[in-house]
Amino acid sequence: RPAATVYDNQIRLNRYSLEPEHRGTNTVRPGEFVDVVLEWEMLSAMENDWSVFVHLNDPVLDVPIAQRDLYHGQGLRPTTLLKVGGTNITYYRLQIPETVVAPATLDLVVGLYDFETNERLPHQGGGDTARLSVLVVEPVPGETPNPLQVNFGNEIEIVGYAVDPRRARPGETINLTLYWRPLAALAEDYTFFAQVLDEDTTRWASADIAPASGTSNASPGEVQALEMPLVLDEATPAGVFPLNIGLYTRTPEGGFQNRQIVVEGRITMDDFLSLPKIRVE
Repeated sequence: RPAATVYDNQIRLNRYSLEPEHRGTNTVRPGEFVDVVLEWEMLSAMENDWSVFVHLNDPVLDVPIAQRDLYHGQGLRPTTLLKVGGTNITYYRLQIPETVVAPATLDLVVGLYDFETNERLPHQGGGDTARLSVLVVEPVPGETPNPLQVNFGNEIEIVGYAVDPRRARPGETINLTLYWRPLAALAEDYTFFAQVLDEDTTRWASADIAPASGTSNASPGEVQALEMPLVLDEATPAGVFPLNIGLYTRTPEGGFQNRQIVVEGRITMDDFLSLPKIRVE
């Protein structure tokens, strides 16, 4: 596909190809790969070594949910070594996160930046990013919204979620619904937690909720929904924040014992699951 984007009169993106896993369409599913090939042409010699970034941007959050950043030639050909008039082709593979919200759209954008200074190279259109295409993320077939299979402690599995809105203001409520099922008969009652966290672990919103009937009364394999409203603190600053969920039991001493995630039969060090981020305006 033609691109024809010139950056700073020094390098031109001539063409690109895009191959979602559903060949022939711009439709992908969570967990799948997107293959991008870019063809560049050198127009004049460059004094800086510019890295290429290829991002799949979430337009709701205005941030990439998948990205690759490297020199041309699979990272082996800095721009100062490229010959004027020559063309260079580089291949990029990006993976759609399994926890991405669907249905949704993603913008495929490309640009160049200096790794040392983070400066971006402008293009003729007046910006520094070329928007090449829009991908449609369709849901994985399943009984719940955004189907998942995340095993906590071989006892409870998170099988889906819904979150609305993903963009809110301080004081507003993020409505989160978790879909879960017991993997076996449970001897204890679990409490589920959800948190909107800052980088310094400040909790701008949190909810700790136990199912009304108790998890120990749930039948193995039976999917249940749990509403977990998250009220954003009035002091929440503008930005993009992780939304983490997990579950725990209380110890006889009154402490908390989080259940860890199990992957392929092995207990990991992770005791929470990161869902798609939310933006506070």
